[in-house]
Amino acid sequence: MPSLQRIVLINTHMKGIVELNLNGHTNICGTNASGKTTLQRLIPVFYGEYPSRVVPSTRDSFERWYLPTEASYIIYEYERDNGDICQAVLSSSGTGVDYRLISKAFDLEDYAKASLTDERHVITPKELSRDIKRQGAICTRILNTKEFKAIIQNDRGVLSTNRDLPGFARLFSLCEQNANLRHIEKLAKAVHSKEGKMETIKAMVAAILEEDGVQPGETKVSPNKVEEWIKEVKLVKGFEDIRPEFNKLEQAHHEFNENNQRLAQLKQQYNLDLSKVAQQLAENQALLEEVVLNIKLYENEWNEQRETLNQTLSSAKADVSKYESDLDNIEAEFDKWQDQDIETLKDNIEQLPRWKNELENAESRYTLLTEKHQDIEASFHKRKSEVQEQHASELDAYSEQKDQTRDELAQKKADQQSQLLATQQKYKDQISQTNSDYQNQQHDLKNQITELNTLANNVGFTSNEQNQIDIFEHSIKEASSIEDVCRDRLQQANNTLNQAKQNRDKANKNLESARKSVMAQQTAVKKVEALLYPGQNTLLEFLRREKGDWEQNIGKLINPELLQRTDLQPALYELSDEQNTSLFGILLELANIELPDYADSEHELKSRLEAAQEKLTELTQTQNEAEGQLAEDNKAVRDAELQQAKIATELNNAELTRKRAQQDKDTALQEFHVALQERKQEYTKKLSVLNADSKKLESQKLQAIEELQDQQRDAEMELNSHWQLVIADLEQQLGQIDTHISQCKSSQKQELAKLDGWLKDELA
Repeated sequence: MPSLQRIVLINTHMKGIVELNLNGHTNICGTNASGKTTLQRLIPVFYGEYPSRVVPSTRDSFERWYLPTEASYIIYEYERDNGDICQAVLSSSGTGVDYRLISKAFDLEDYAKASLTDERHVITPKELSRDIKRQGAICTRILNTKEFKAIIQNDRGVLSTNRDLPGFARLFSLCEQNANLRHIEKLAKAVHSKEGKMETIKAMVAAILEEDGVQPGETKVSPNKVEEWIKEVKLVKGFEDIRPEFNKLEQAHHEFNENNQRLAQLKQQYNLDLSKVAQQLAENQALLEEVVLNIKLYENEWNEQRETLNQTLSSAKADVSKYESDLDNIEAEFDKWQDQDIETLKDNIEQLPRWKNELENAESRYTLLTEKHQDIEASFHKRKSEVQEQHASELDAYSEQKDQTRDELAQKKADQQSQLLATQQKYKDQISQTNSDYQNQQHDLKNQITELNTLANNVGFTSNEQNQIDIFEHSIKEASSIEDVCRDRLQQANNTLNQAKQNRDKANKNLESARKSVMAQQTAVKKVEALLYPGQNTLLEFLRREKGDWEQNIGKLINPELLQRTDLQPALYELSDEQNTSLFGILLELANIELPDYADSEHELKSRLEAAQEKLTELTQTQNEAEGQLAEDNKAVRDAELQQAKIATELNNAELTRKRAQQDKDTALQEFHVALQERKQEYTKKLSVLNADSKKLESQKLQAIEELQDQQRDAEMELNSHWQLVIADLEQQLGQIDTHISQCKSSQKQELAKLDGWLKDELA
């Protein structure tokens, strides 16, 4: 396959020898300003591009940049279609570029000779030409750019200007002998330039065709209309490319409007809630102030009660201290009298009357002993009577005292029993009252516990919370109904959109069919026009001009493609009448061959052209109608898409509203459940406190009863101890009275015995 194999640079803009291998796919890599583009610009030069056209205007000429010295070479090694390897050598002539073609592959020894010091010396172009010819290879003369281009491209129009160029073309051209590569340098430059865009390539192809004399087909469409149509098509195509983004943008716009509307509603609701919260805040603030005032009042009242109780407590403590001091004084005085043997003194006081009687008796006896009585018996009886009276009186006194003491003892015992019963009844009443009080308190606690148990077991949402839940459920139900309606509307809109798209696709197919028919008819019209109006220098134009009856003979056998060729150089050849219908020396009966379409007469071709144009007009009208229908269907699809996007936005907003309402409900339920659990925990805490209070109250009750019982026992013991002392004292007094009575009786007996003894002594 003919192709460029490699490019070798010797002493060019890069010192030394540089080889660029182009066999197959090649990448030129390097950093910025490393020479990649400079190397790439050499490729179009090989295909015949003028060197001055590949060098930027900011640089020197091609030969000064790429071929700075006489020993500078640019060598292109390429392969021809027959497999031969050849070279195209570019060197500097001092004023331009010299081209040479060599019929052998590149060998560095041909250009750089080794010296005795093993250093290579690059030879001049003249020496190179002589050495190549000595080796038996073909080396052309110095060629200019035009000649080199004609040889490489096998351009016969230029090759015919010089007799040695066709021979060079047969040896060195890239293509076959019956072909050419005209204008390939333009395409190579367009492809390898930085501006290798499709528009640039199209413009170059158009310039090539125009340079070759190709006449473009005529059309009745104005260029301005075509430009406008192209712009519209580009706009439509561009819009079709961004239609999904436009739909998203439009949907986002609808969502934006819906969100603004929703935000306005939320703002209104927020303002209402804000006013309610402000009112509630004001009420709570007033309530707080009232509570703070009540707290201050309660604190003042508590302080007053505390001061009063503190004063009472201080007074009670002072009384207790006074009573304790008095009691201590009494106990000290009691101990003092006890130390002075008050009991003995008391007994002595009680025996004082008897001692007085004894004293009187002793004095009487003394009188009897000292007096001289005339009548002893009279004195005896008198003294006896006195003793008896005295003792009788003493006994009566003791008996009366004994009776009084016995009555007092009985009264004391009765008082003891009465006080004991009173004390027992008192403490019994106190215990009963305590039981009653604690039972009442326990009953109240049990009622509170029962009430709290009922509340804890049946705890639920408050009326306000339940109202809010009902409102949320109503909002969710309403949003769900709106969502269902929007979903139904969206389904209808989707159906409408699908139907509109189907209609549009159908209209598009009809339009495509109409366009194909129009294009086919335009092709048919162009064919007829090409037959009716052939181009200049074509075979058909020559036959119509030079040979009037060509349709009946050569027109039946000629290849239709040859009729439009301009390179056949047709000419008339003078023959005899018998040979006028001959073709390549063979006589044919051409009357049996049907006349082909291209061989019709001008009148028939004009008729065919008019019919084809009329049909083309009808098909164009059909195409225009199809385009109008497609435009209407596109508008319907557009409207359906807008409606579908709008309804989809409404559905999305409805879903968001429903989800928001559901989320609000879930959030509120979560908060309400938390509040419910807090209330339940509060009830549980209160129950625990009440149960603890109940147990504490029961313990206090038992403790109070036990204290009362202890107080009762202490009171009974104190009372019994007191009365035991009183009764023992009275009983002791009774014993002492009995002792005194016994002593009195004994004293009376002794006195009487002594009187009897005295009487006996006196009478003796």
